[in-house]
Amino acid sequence: MIKAQEHTTPYCPDHDSGGSPAIATAERLCRELGLRFTELRRRVLTLVWDSHKPIGAYDILDKLGGEGKAAAPPTVYRA
Repeated sequence: MIKAQEHTTPYCPDHDSGGSPAIATAERLCRELGLRFTELRRRVLTLVWDSHKPIGAYDILDKLGGEGKAAAPPTVYRA
């Protein structure tokens, strides 16, 4: 298993763009637990997955704002 601090390459075959493994797992878990996997949650997870490094809530907010989506810090933390 690759540790987060060791994963510095811009491409990893198991870490493809779009977050498909993470998205698929999140969708399945939400379905099994009876939770909603909202579009905002999907987008936040995709941003985290695609960052290839730790990313903070305010960085996520900046990216969402650049996409025309308004959100407050608590919204990102909950997502």
